[in-house]
Amino acid sequence: MTESQDQPQPPARPAQVLSYASPGSAPMQAAGYTGLWRQGDRVVATRDADLGDACVKCGAAASGWRWNKTLYWHEPWLYVLIFFPGLLIYAIVALALRKGAKVSVGLCPAHRKRRNTGILLVVLLTLLGIVSMIGGMIIASDKNGEWGFLGVLAGFGMIIAAVIIGNTMTRVLTAKKIDDHYAWYGGASEVYLRTLDSIG
Repeated sequence: MTESQDQPQPPARPAQVLSYASPGSAPMQAAGYTGLWRQGDRVVATRDADLGDACVKCGAAASGWRWNKTLYWHEPWLYVLIFFPGLLIYAIVALALRKGAKVSVGLCPAHRKRRNTGILLVVLLTLLGIVSMIGGMIIASDKNGEWGFLGVLAGFGMIIAAVIIGNTMTRVLTAKKIDDHYAWYGGASEVYLRTLDSIG
């Protein structure tokens, strides 16, 4: 994405949205500005936006249910600090320089169920993975190295699976950029994005 594409310029007219997807700001819509629009495959919104009652994952009605979250973002170059001078310095600098945005997102019953199932699987796999790794190390210390190694390997595999499930089933939106006024979010479906005006 080029620098010009990142400029926070709202669309010139209100988005043609589903009847249940409107952010609900009539004065702003009447002025031709919704505070919520599409930019490519991203949602751009003010830093305290309600993204409407359409499910952000499929466009179906969320019936008033909201996923409320404060998301954080910092400049990508800060990740270099993990390697030098180290993780602790990175954490301190990232906490000091990060920017946050509050977002309220609609999720339909099907995607709420999917997310809850994902959370349950992540918790179970993480716990089982830790138990398996600890058990494997205990078994290996009793001179049964082959079974101990298999236990540690299985536990490591379960933790990796938990991370993958967490990224695919439980994630709603991710902050791709946040400035002093707007936030750019990734993770919305194409169906939802079509309900928003586009500027690029």
